[in-house]
Amino acid sequence: MVRIVNSINYFMNPFDNLSDSKKNLRNLIFEEIDNGCLKSVSENYVFPEKGFIVSSLNKKWKLVLDILDYELNGKIILDLGCGCNSGNVESSRYPNEYEPWFSRFVHNTCDKTGLKIYGVDVGDLSGENFPFLRVNLLKENCLIDYFSKNYFDLVLAFKLFNSPELEFRVTGNNYLNATRNSAEKLKENILPQLEQIVKHNGIFCCIGGDLCF
Repeated sequence: MVRIVNSINYFMNPFDNLSDSKKNLRNLIFEEIDNGCLKSVSENYVFPEKGFIVSSLNKKWKLVLDILDYELNGKIILDLGCGCNSGNVESSRYPNEYEPWFSRFVHNTCDKTGLKIYGVDVGDLSGENFPFLRVNLLKENCLIDYFSKNYFDLVLAFKLFNSPELEFRVTGNNYLNATRNSAEKLKENILPQLEQIVKHNGIFCCIGGDLCF
């Protein structure tokens, strides 16, 4: 049984209540973010020192640390709608902002955290150094045809269910004309698959969007 949580209803542990080992791990991760640890994959690939992307990484990490209770070593994460370099609505409208920053960061710090991550997106991910799958999540059996049963500890969906790309592929409308129909279609397609590829008592965390489970 997959446990589903929504970040809106998920309360993060106060920093002062953490053990020293958890504080050290948390500080290590956020120091790595501040230092821009992401390694270049091309001459034009530059990790922004401050701003929206750094803030977003911090928020996602705080949530992941709490959900996994800081027990990161050996855990496997699936990042649904991880972002891409090109090939979808968001990447064309907002260059750099919708690149797969979180999957990159988790992969590039795996020697310190023990985490493993897979990124999934419909857009172009060629050249990335983390394991990825390029697929339309509305396609039947898109996940179970690729991933083994009972494989993932945590599945993350950052703003996936209100994605302009999702709306466009379902209805042909842009995000200004978004409906809930596209989110419902995606929910109907992927939730049964998550029940198979996520471990018993694994977690699916939906972050952003107005989808209610």
